[in-house]
Amino acid sequence: MMEKLRIYILCIVLLSCGTLYLRAQPERAALWTKFGVNHVLGSAWTLKGEAEMRTQDGLQEIDRWGVMVGADYRVASFLKVAADYEFHYRHRLGKGWQTRNRYNLAATGTLKLAPRWKVSLRERFQHTFADGGNEKRMRTRLKLMYSCTEVWEPYLSAEVYHNLDKGETFYYNKTRYRAGTRVKLASDYAMKLFYCWETERDDRNGNHILGIEGIYSF
Repeated sequence: MMEKLRIYILCIVLLSCGTLYLRAQPERAALWTKFGVNHVLGSAWTLKGEAEMRTQDGLQEIDRWGVMVGADYRVASFLKVAADYEFHYRHRLGKGWQTRNRYNLAATGTLKLAPRWKVSLRERFQHTFADGGNEKRMRTRLKLMYSCTEVWEPYLSAEVYHNLDKGETFYYNKTRYRAGTRVKLASDYAMKLFYCWETERDDRNGNHILGIEGIYSF
């Protein structure tokens, strides 16, 4: 109990320091917050729901509200597939608030490297409908995880977005590098904290993103 309390306090301190840092950044800083609910059905199926809020411009204004519903299916101990639908209400510069619809199809393979180390590879197809058009992306993510204790699991990940609308070949247009940790605060509740550096193909300066997520499972 005391270990979980110390970890919780440490997470709050890190989040507070990170928020102060982002507030000092001009324009290229954002805060992503999310709360999710997972309902486990047997040993294979998991139903999911999420609500999120994102800021932009150094935490000065709201960038996006969103909700998601979906499901995961564990094909084998090392392989999971998923499908979900997202609805976004976004603020676009010069266009005001607009809506966006998206569905995702994904497969994630996880390999145990050592007693405490795991690595996963996820491929996600993302199809978005907005402004009367649509865009298709393939998102490839490689993630390395280390289980320090039963409650503390740091990780590193790298993700590449491929634009499938550029003809018949893959065309990468965005990358995200993330460092964070998953903290299990109770048997049914966990929290994730992360820092993400995001770059666009035509803009290498990058964006600084601080994220916090709460996950309730039952």
